[in-house]
Amino acid sequence: RNTEGGLKLSEVCEFVGTGRTPARKNYAEEGNFLVKVGNLSGAGIKWEARDRNFITDSEVLKRKNSKKPLLLKWGDILLTSSAHSPVYIAKKSDIYTGAPKFIGSKHISFVGEVMLVRPKLKRISPYLLLAFFRSKDTVNQIQNMVRGQTAHLHSADLSQLVIPDEVFEENSKYKIVANILEKQAELSEEMNLLISEQIRILDSNSPEIL
Repeated sequence: RNTEGGLKLSEVCEFVGTGRTPARKNYAEEGNFLVKVGNLSGAGIKWEARDRNFITDSEVLKRKNSKKPLLLKWGDILLTSSAHSPVYIAKKSDIYTGAPKFIGSKHISFVGEVMLVRPKLKRISPYLLLAFFRSKDTVNQIQNMVRGQTAHLHSADLSQLVIPDEVFEENSKYKIVANILEKQAELSEEMNLLISEQIRILDSNSPEIL
C-alpha cells in the first residue's frame, strides 16, 4: 500500500506490458487472431478481421514459449500504448472474455502497440479495473505518462498508476459501472454470435456471383 491512499496497478496485476508485432512472413490468411489497435473500440473488441489480423501456428508457438504473456486469457484488459499522438493513448480500453466462434482461433495474441494489463483475479475484478481505466481522470493520468516524440506508454510507468481507495468502496461509481460493463460484455458476446450465424447462413451454398 502506498502513501497516497490506494494501490499501485502493479499490486493488483500479474503482468503489465506490451505485445509483439510479428515479422511480415509470420502473418497468415486465417487461424490465430492478432488484436491490433484498430480492433479496440472502447466498447468491446471488434472481431471483424482486417488486413494482417492473423498469425501462423509457428508464430503462436514462439509466443506460447515467450517469457512474457503474449496469448490472451479471460479477464485481460487491452489498451492503446503507442500512437502518433498522446491523445490516442489509453483512449480505448477493452476486456477480453473469449473470442467468438466464427474467428475459429484457439489462441489470441496482440501487437506491440497494445498494452496488456492482466489483473490478479483474487485482488480485483477485471470489470472494476476496466471501469477505472475508462474514466476520464484515469485516461488523463495515463496520457501524462507518455514520453517521446511518437507517443509511447511504458509499462514501468503504467505499473505505478495508483488506483484510489474509493474504487474499492461498496457503492462507488466504479462498482456500478463494473456491473454495466459485465452486461456489456455479455451483449457483445451475443452480438458476435449473431454475426457468426449470419455469416454461416449467407455463406453456405451461396450461388457464385457471375
